[in-house]
Amino acid sequence: IILNNLTVEAVIGTLPQERQQQQKLILNIEMELDLQPAGESDDLQYSVNYQEIEERIIHLAQSSQFFLLEKLAEETAKICLSYPLVQVTTISIAKPAALCHSTPTVKIIRRRKA
Repeated sequence: IILNNLTVEAVIGTLPQERQQQQKLILNIEMELDLQPAGESDDLQYSVNYQEIEERIIHLAQSSQFFLLEKLAEETAKICLSYPLVQVTTISIAKPAALCHSTPTVKIIRRRKA
């Protein structure tokens, strides 16, 4: 399951001006799980409710005031892995307004611990 281009506003950054106002962030969230049972049964209990996950991630980003994209990525991964069916999650977070000539992006991959 992939949530592409989840756009949120958050206070994030290490510079004084970044602590004053929210900035736009773009998240891409991938969750790896076996979707065959859900596909065969047409029953959400065999998948994850991506609307709920989206709402939790938006709330996290809007209510946090992390300094680093890395911290937001880690906390986002924890949300995804809190769903027992999710085995691996890949999180990328872009901060498009941070630089003039490129878009800094953090990407992490986290796996459920055995």
